[in-house]
Amino acid sequence: MTDVGRIRRLLALLRRAGGAWTAAQSGAVAVEYALTVPILLMFFVGIIETGRVVYADTTLAAATRDGTRYAIVRGAEHPSPATAAQIADYVRSKATALDTDVLTVTVLHTPDNSPGSVVTLQTTYAFRFLLPPFSGEPVSLTSTSRMVISR
Repeated sequence: MTDVGRIRRLLALLRRAGGAWTAAQSGAVAVEYALTVPILLMFFVGIIETGRVVYADTTLAAATRDGTRYAIVRGAEHPSPATAAQIADYVRSKATALDTDVLTVTVLHTPDNSPGSVVTLQTTYAFRFLLPPFSGEPVSLTSTSRMVISR
């Protein structure tokens, strides 16, 4: 047998062995795929839901801070002092990305709403996850802001 014949024979053996190996591996690949895809999907769902929680918390904090600023410039000496209901409505108007039906706003003036007093706003938002692995009871997000009334 010549060298060319030996090489052809070796290549034919490798092709047959490679084809058998590929056919045997296709079942293993399907099993690996079936095991890893759900884990990867759960990972991506977790990333999406975490982003939604962070966004809601940031929006809540910004709305609370804006509401406190609104309250400190509309104290007792302002021509039209802000009431607790007006402050709460203002906070809700700033929380446009949130469901304001589940947003509670608590306004506390210490000792009153005169200049030099402290106004405290506490907001609570019942955040609900949308995607199935995390859905269920809502998570309570809370933000508090305190400032001194200027006028």
